[in-house]
Amino acid sequence: MFEGMLDKVRAAAPAEPWDRGVQLASDGAVRLLGCDPEGWALQVDEQGRSTRVLWAWAAWRCECGAAPPCAHVVAAACTLDATGQQLRDTPPRPRVAPRSAAYRERPANPTPPVTVTPSPAPSRPLATPAPLATPAPLATPAPLVDEGEDRVLLPERLDLAPVWTDDDRGLAVDFTAASDSGEQLSVSADAVVKAWRSGTMAVEGLHGGLAWLPQAWLDKHGAVLEQYLAARELPGELPRWARPAAAALSRALDAPPRPELAGLTALLGGFTEIPPAALPADLNATLRDYQRQGVDWLCLLRDAGIGALLADDMGLGKTLQTLCALRGRTLVVAPTSTLHNWAAELARFRPALRVHLYHGSPRALVPGDGVTLTSYALLRLDHEQLAAEGWDIVVLDEAQTIKDPTTATATAAFALKAGWRVALSGTPVENRLLELWSLAHFCNPGLLGGRKDFVTRYARRIELGHAFVASELQAKIRPFLLRRRKAEVAPELPPRTDIVLHCTLDPDERAVYDGLRLATQAEVVSRLAAGGTVVEALELLLRLRQAACHPALVPGQTATRSSKLDLLLEQLDEIASAGHRALVFSQWTSLLDLVEAALVTAELGYLRLDGSTDDRAAVVNAFQAADGPPVMLVSLRAGGTGLNLTAADHVYLLDPWWNPAVEDQAADRTHRIGQLRPVFVHRLIAEDTVEEKILELHARKRALADSVIEGAQSPALTRDDLLELLR
Repeated sequence: MFEGMLDKVRAAAPAEPWDRGVQLASDGAVRLLGCDPEGWALQVDEQGRSTRVLWAWAAWRCECGAAPPCAHVVAAACTLDATGQQLRDTPPRPRVAPRSAAYRERPANPTPPVTVTPSPAPSRPLATPAPLATPAPLATPAPLVDEGEDRVLLPERLDLAPVWTDDDRGLAVDFTAASDSGEQLSVSADAVVKAWRSGTMAVEGLHGGLAWLPQAWLDKHGAVLEQYLAARELPGELPRWARPAAAALSRALDAPPRPELAGLTALLGGFTEIPPAALPADLNATLRDYQRQGVDWLCLLRDAGIGALLADDMGLGKTLQTLCALRGRTLVVAPTSTLHNWAAELARFRPALRVHLYHGSPRALVPGDGVTLTSYALLRLDHEQLAAEGWDIVVLDEAQTIKDPTTATATAAFALKAGWRVALSGTPVENRLLELWSLAHFCNPGLLGGRKDFVTRYARRIELGHAFVASELQAKIRPFLLRRRKAEVAPELPPRTDIVLHCTLDPDERAVYDGLRLATQAEVVSRLAAGGTVVEALELLLRLRQAACHPALVPGQTATRSSKLDLLLEQLDEIASAGHRALVFSQWTSLLDLVEAALVTAELGYLRLDGSTDDRAAVVNAFQAADGPPVMLVSLRAGGTGLNLTAADHVYLLDPWWNPAVEDQAADRTHRIGQLRPVFVHRLIAEDTVEEKILELHARKRALADSVIEGAQSPALTRDDLLELLR
C-alpha cells in the first residue's frame, strides 16, 4: 500500500531534511500511533519534542509547519516504507477462502474511501488520531471473492492479547487471538516484541491475514516484557533481577504471583508499600522517615538477592542506611580518604559488628562474620585474593569510582563474589550514561544488557533527545535505584543559596589571557581537525582556565596578586568578621599555595587539606571544633567526598570544573544533615573568559542525565562544546 511513496519523498526533499529524517528513522525516533479512514498517524521524537505526522493516502501533513517534505515527513516515510515491506513479505492468501476460515460480510459495492486533501502547512496542531481502528478497505489486502455468491468477503480482524502460563523457569508469556469460528492463533512474545520494536502494527495471522498487536498494552508494558524475555534467554537459573519484571507482568496479566515474587510488587510504584524491615538489635541511631524507607527498600532487595543502587543526595545518610542492612560477612570498598569515617560510623551506629581494616602492609583477610574495610586501590592490587573470597554482602561507597567499565578497578569489582551487592553514589551519572551501565552491571549483571547494546539502544538515542527512550530506561532501573533529593526529604535542612561572584580582569591580566586565548584557539582547532581527542583539547584549555584565576599560574608569568584573589580575600575577611566560617576549594594545589600566602599576609587563620595531608581526621576535627579557624583550604580531589564539615556555612569555588557534579560534591561537605545554618555556595567567575562559557555549558547539559535519573549530572564534553568555549 506504500509503493512508490518513499521515492516521491526522496525526490522532493532537500538534502539536509532528507539526511536528518533518515537518521531519525534509523535511531528509532518514529512511532506509529494508529490508522483510521483519514490516514496513518505517526509521532517523531526529536530532542525531547514530539511532532505528529499524518499520511493521508496521497499526501503528507506535519504539525511542525516547515515546508514539506520536512525531516519529520522523511522519517515517517522511511518507517511506513519499512512497514509496507514487512506486509509485502507476508505470503499471499488463496483466492478462494477455506471453508474453515471466519469472515464478515459487507456489500459488493462498498462506499468509496474518503479522500483527504492535505493543506500545504497546517494552521494548527494535528488532532490526536482516533484509537487504532480496522483499516479496511485501505489497510487490508485485496478482498476475497466468493464466486458462488455475489458478495465480497473480508478476512476477520484478529486482535492479539497477552496470556500467561507457568513453566519451570517462572512466568511465560505468549500472545493469542481467536476467530469467531473458534480457531486459535498463537504468536510468541519474542515475535510480538520484535514487531512492536520495529514499528510494525501487525504480524502474520491465520491464512496469510494479519493479527494486530495490542499497541496500548505494549506501550505500557512492552519494555518490561522485553527485559524479562532477555532474562529468560540467559543460561542457568533465571537471574534474580528479573523478579521485579516478573512481578510487574504478573500484575499486568492478573496472574497469581509465584512465592518468590512476594512483596516485590512494592518496587513497581513509589516504594510506599514496602513492608517494614526488622532493624538490627545493636543499632544505635534514630532514623528519619526517609532513612527508614531506604532501609526497608534495601532489606527487601537484600532478602531477594537483588542488587541495589542507593543514589541519595550527598549528606542524606547513605552510610547509615546501609549499615542497617548489613549482616554476615561484608566487604566495604571505599576511597582511602573515607575509610576512617566508615570505621567511626560502624563503631558509633553498629557497635556489635566486628570491624577489620584491610589496609597497609602487612595485611590479611579475617574469616567469619563482620565488616572488612578496604580501598579501591587495594581492590585493584589484591583483586585475586578478594575475588577468591565468598562474601555475603559487598558494598561500593562512592561507586562512581567504577564509572568506566574498562578500568582494572571496575573489572575487579565485577569479579567479586557476593550474595548481595550494593552501590552508593550521590552522582551515579557524572559524564556519560555509560557510567550508569557500569554501576548497574556491578549490582545486577545483565540487567541492562551488554555494554555496546546499551550504548546503541539507550545512550546515543537519549543524547539525541528521544524522551520515550529515557522513560523506558527509567522504567527498567526503577526497582533497583533509589534517589532522594534534600529538598524532598529533609525540609528542615537549612537552604542552600548558589551565588555567582563576577570579577573583572585588570589590563595586565587581560593581556595575558587574550594572548593565551588566541594561541589556544588556533591549536585546539588544529588538533581537533587532525583527529585529536577531547582529552588533548582539555589539556590545551588548562592554561586558559588558570590564566582566568591568577597570572602566576601561567608559565613565564609572575604576579603577586590577581583580581579573583582580591575578591576572595574581601569575602573571607567579611564573613570571618561576622563569625562565619568558609571552605575554599580549588582543583589546583598551586592556586591554593597562592591563597595560603595571601591569608598569612592578611593574618586570617586557616587549615589546609589536600593530597599531601597525612592525618585528615585531625585536620577535620580541628576545623570542626568550636574554636576552629575561619577558613579551610581544600583541594577538590582530596576533599570533594567523604568529609563532614558542617562548621562552615560558606563555600567558595575558585575555578569552575567541567563537571558540576564535582562542585556539588564539594559544596555538600557542609550542606548536609547536621548543618543548622543556611549555606551559601559562591562561584568566582572571571568575566569574558572561558569560565563564563563553562557555566553556560552546565546549564545546557544538565537536562540530559536528569531525563534518566533525577538530579544526575551532565554528559561528557563534545568537540563542538570545546570549540564553543573558545568563541
